[in-house]
Amino acid sequence: MYNNNDDHQPYLYTPGSVSSDGSDTLYPGTPVILKPLPTPVEPGQGNRRMMMGQQQQQQSQQEYFIWNSETTTPSSSGLTSGQFQQAGYSTDYREDVISISTSFQPNTDPAPDTIFASSDNVYFYTIYQTILNAAPNAFRPCLAAPLSDPQYRTTVIVLDAPSAELNIILHALYKTSPANNSPSFETLVRAIDRMPRYGLSAEHLIKPNTPLYELLLAHAPLYPLDSYALAAHHGIAALAATVSAHLLSHDLATVSDTIAERIGPIYLKRLLLLHSARFAALKDILLRPPVPHSETGTCSFEDQKKVTRAWALVSAYLVWDARPDISTHTLGNALNPLLEHLTCKLCEKSLKDKIKDVMVRWTAVKVSVVHSSSRDTHGSLKAIGI
Repeated sequence: MYNNNDDHQPYLYTPGSVSSDGSDTLYPGTPVILKPLPTPVEPGQGNRRMMMGQQQQQQSQQEYFIWNSETTTPSSSGLTSGQFQQAGYSTDYREDVISISTSFQPNTDPAPDTIFASSDNVYFYTIYQTILNAAPNAFRPCLAAPLSDPQYRTTVIVLDAPSAELNIILHALYKTSPANNSPSFETLVRAIDRMPRYGLSAEHLIKPNTPLYELLLAHAPLYPLDSYALAAHHGIAALAATVSAHLLSHDLATVSDTIAERIGPIYLKRLLLLHSARFAALKDILLRPPVPHSETGTCSFEDQKKVTRAWALVSAYLVWDARPDISTHTLGNALNPLLEHLTCKLCEKSLKDKIKDVMVRWTAVKVSVVHSSSRDTHGSLKAIGI
């Protein structure tokens, strides 16, 4: 249980503020508020409030619990006393109530030494060295001094991020998963977009095999274009390459100008190259007819031309109506009926071998974009190999 010290006023750092020596000091980035640290309450005080907060957590199944939160007063929340009673809250409020994250709590080992507070007044207890090990410039753009400065051991750093987003950012720094909090895809996107404002590189923090990377991959099948745009916007090449496989069925003509601008020219070109390369590969595979066999007494070259013409008609239909994500099952359903009316065993074998070759070659065609930054001698991205 923690009690705010009302004898101290919050310290506000804003761009253009005046330092103690009278000189103008410009702090880049987002201004933050520094509050005095909450001080402990005597043991036994507020136990009823803590029990109420735990019950409320079980009822709502939320990942944050109310533990003396300033935001639970009717005046600050916008709710009336009656509405709070209906929601199961007591109307016996104290203004020293705060909310504490269930993932970043004070009772951990080693003990936390730095406290962040979100814009909705949820407190996160962290270890500054862990944060700096992950990102040496973490939160530097919005602080008057590096995070290692002693002043941040005795104050609460209040950021402008909502708790759901700050929770994701801190999990990324700690290399732990926020999945237990069940963040929506939209919340993940907003949190990652907020990282650069805090001096954090999403490209550096979201790498393959990290929990946040895996969580984004889990959302990719439902949000393929938005996931690709997120990865492209932040230069997370590995994620963009993996997610692009989910965009083979997407009509690129429907990509809006806003999404195209967010993706950017380089990653948009890579996606276009992926689609065009698969179309080119499909044409190359299908438009080559089966190899004719030597003439026999029952099958002349003229007879074999019928097979060639039938193949050309079917392959032209497939190429005309094909999509980059066309499956081998669809190809087989279109090509296998050509075997039904053949009487020549050699023609049948040649056609079967050709259909098998189509399946093998199409399966080998790349299904994701090249995420290498290497360039050819003309300075353009290398074409995707087949």
